[in-house]
Amino acid sequence: MVALLLCGAAVGAAAAGFIFRRLWLLPLRELELGVRRWSEGNLAAELDRGRLGARGGLAELFEQARDQVFKLIGERKREAIKDRIRVDTLIQYIPDGLVVTNLRGDVLYINPPAVEVLGLKPEDLPGRRLMDIVSSTEVRMKIQEILKNHTHSNVLELANPRGGGVSTFKTQVALFSSPGGEDLGVLLVLRDVTAERKLDALKEEFFQAVAHDLRAPLFAMQGYLRLLEKSLHPDKHQKGYLDAIGQSCEKLTLFIQDTLDSARIESGQMKLTVTPIDPRVLLQRALDLFRPLADERGVRLSLEAPMDAPAAVDVDERLMERVFYNLISNALKFTPRGGSITVELAQAGPNQAEFSVIDTGPGIPAEERGRIFEKFSQAESGGAPLSGYGLGLAISRKIVKLHNGIIWVDSEPGAGSQFTVRIPIRQEVPQNVPAKDG
Repeated sequence: MVALLLCGAAVGAAAAGFIFRRLWLLPLRELELGVRRWSEGNLAAELDRGRLGARGGLAELFEQARDQVFKLIGERKREAIKDRIRVDTLIQYIPDGLVVTNLRGDVLYINPPAVEVLGLKPEDLPGRRLMDIVSSTEVRMKIQEILKNHTHSNVLELANPRGGGVSTFKTQVALFSSPGGEDLGVLLVLRDVTAERKLDALKEEFFQAVAHDLRAPLFAMQGYLRLLEKSLHPDKHQKGYLDAIGQSCEKLTLFIQDTLDSARIESGQMKLTVTPIDPRVLLQRALDLFRPLADERGVRLSLEAPMDAPAAVDVDERLMERVFYNLISNALKFTPRGGSITVELAQAGPNQAEFSVIDTGPGIPAEERGRIFEKFSQAESGGAPLSGYGLGLAISRKIVKLHNGIIWVDSEPGAGSQFTVRIPIRQEVPQNVPAKDG
């Protein structure tokens, strides 16, 4: 009897296991296999209805889900194609040359302007390293240096593929990354600035001609003005008129000097006369020059030069005084009544002196900061009225470059501006090298 009961129990258990396997285990395994095939990209695979048995409804639900996935993928593909067409169309009509490489230097994308200016053959591009397909050794070395240093706003001169001399390109380099921050490749932008350079040259030529023609009659005006002051014995009002004429003559003289000095620097005709000078004396003299005007406008001037700041710096005293004159004059132009201008002197490294002119003016918008050191360019700062010819900061940059230094600006709208000059304390190279823009 016990044996019969045990045998019946075993048969029942086996039957229950068979039913469980047929009704649940096999369908779940088949469903698992279907999902796995999906994850591997095989969306066309169907479920085995025989293995599903009584759970055949799962196949219908699975196929409905698959159809929805197919539909979504199709919609995304169509949107991606539209986006790609829009992007390709946009890029095709961008006049700048664009080159995209991976981190190994293999070309991922290059637009027609870049193909043309670099003298490449489109059929040689896919999967090739950029350095392997640029034929000119000189150009290859320049591009390699630009990409290596991620140089911004460098200048690259290339032979014009259509003939007619050399074209000048301003370069920009940017890394692009995945959402996770992993570096994926490099973008090189080549912007043709040949026409801009020619226009600048024409401007320079025009202003030089004007400066030369104005210099002689201006000197005559200043001479006759001094004679009038001595012979007329003017009263208070008349003296004010003569002083106004004299100030206008001084401004015009400064403009002429700026124009001629700019030309001499670019042509390499200006050489530095370097001597060790006390930078505190130089800065204090520049501040004292503007103190009467600053007091009249209610602006506080101050000099901060700690004991560990350089005691002597090799500079051309006349030219560096011109730089500080331009920077302080520019700061005073935009600083409102009750504001302040601080000139700081500091040591920046073993052989570097750093000078900063900090104001509490309205600041410079980001879109203006990139061009304020260009010739004939002026930034609009807080709606303040502009004066001058846009040469002061451009010449200051040239003079700083002649001293093997750099100049830059840090500014935020509403938070003032800080112009910083960094130059070697001891000059160790010849000083007759042109300070060309770049």
